Amino acid sequence: MNQTEQLLARFFENDLNAAEEAQLLSACQSDADLRRELIDITRVHRSLQWLHHEEDTPRFESEVMMRLEPDEIQSAAFVAGVIAKVHPAPRKKSWFWISVSAAAAAIALLATAGLFLNSSQKPNVVAGPHVAVVTSYTGSSDPEFKVGQALSIGALKVRSGSVGLSFADGALLSVEGPAELMLISSGRARLIQGKASAHVPDGAEGFTIETPGVELVDLGTEFGVSVNAAGEADVHVFTGEVEARLPGDEASPGSLVALNTADSRRFASDGASLGSPIGPNDYPSPPSPGIDAPRTQGAVHFLQQPPLSVETGHLQSNEFILLFKERDSVELTRETIVSFAKPGRYTSAQKNPTKIRPPHQVTSYLLHYDPTLPSISPSKQRREGSVTFSTPVVGVIQKHMALNLTDDLFGHPSAVYDQAKGRGSERKLKDASSDVIVLSRDRRTLHFNLAVSGDLDQIRVLVKTPDSPPLR
Repeated sequence: MNQTEQLLARFFENDLNAAEEAQLLSACQSDADLRRELIDITRVHRSLQWLHHEEDTPRFESEVMMRLEPDEIQSAAFVAGVIAKVHPAPRKKSWFWISVSAAAAAIALLATAGLFLNSSQKPNVVAGPHVAVVTSYTGSSDPEFKVGQALSIGALKVRSGSVGLSFADGALLSVEGPAELMLISSGRARLIQGKASAHVPDGAEGFTIETPGVELVDLGTEFGVSVNAAGEADVHVFTGEVEARLPGDEASPGSLVALNTADSRRFASDGASLGSPIGPNDYPSPPSPGIDAPRTQGAVHFLQQPPLSVETGHLQSNEFILLFKERDSVELTRETIVSFAKPGRYTSAQKNPTKIRPPHQVTSYLLHYDPTLPSISPSKQRREGSVTFSTPVVGVIQKHMALNLTDDLFGHPSAVYDQAKGRGSERKLKDASSDVIVLSRDRRTLHFNLAVSGDLDQIRVLVKTPDSPPLR
């Protein structure tokens, strides 16, 4: 074992001194192959850590199955064989060598089966940990989900009620319990049993729902899908077009079936077409945004319901910037200080507060970005997105104290705010890590480029209500 391999081994033992850490960091910075090797070993180490703790075995299964071909039964049997092969590894050895020996056995089995796929072979697997966020939930008094909760790749069970999801690629999904599904990527889910409806806006075409017998690929539409206990899948297209992809192989490729507005079809678990699909009214209502709802793009996702808390650490995600409505039709009876109110480009390093004067009636929204690792490389932790409102923006509040002072007037009455910690889009130590906000000339679109270096970023946006006097 050479010196670099020794450093890697001691790195996973958490046994490096400061000089050795610097040596390994320098080696990784100059050697791309070493960086890739470290990333690969880290992933295997994480998976095997789940495997060697009995309660986390399902996470190991999920991680490995995401890298296998979609034949769920064969994949599950294969993973079970891997677990049976590597679980007896002795625990008295150092954790690194347990990981390496178990990983070697797992990789050997994977290679023998021809199923060890890299990311270029399986584009559905995403690198980021979060692929969807909960935008609404109606159910029991003991909620299974919280609005604003980010979800990772893996199994998702909805025991009762209805859950709204927004995928990172832009598709919206409404799932009616009881239901069971698997989140596969930022643009793909597998419905194992239950009912769901999807709304796929422009730019999110290609969103796919897998079922036991058919893949449903959205081509820009709204559709419902239901899977019963026998694995039969019903689909109904409310508007637009869906491409149903039936299973096949190299000798006999599966056929493609185009389903258009008002079309319904039932597919058996083997892909055969059957009759008597359920009616359109038996699906959840498609999660279509309302006429006046903000239109979001990029990392910004609109929550249909306000979260119970936007305190630091409560709704964390590196992928999602959350937006929700706080209050409707607030009457401004006195001058209100905001960070800016005119079209232009603004950074968190600028100090240019202004006043908006009555009479004005506004609706307030809060933008919330709380990454899980805000202290690591803020300039590389950036997320970007935009939101377009149906009425012009009256003013934007982005400073900690100004947010605190306006919570009573503009904040949602049932949400908990964190006034003790830095929550605004504050001035950063370096311009390179400053937040950037652009208000369009028509004052309807805000573009955000955010990098957190403290606790979190929150930005309050005040937009004109339809009956308010014209902006001056």
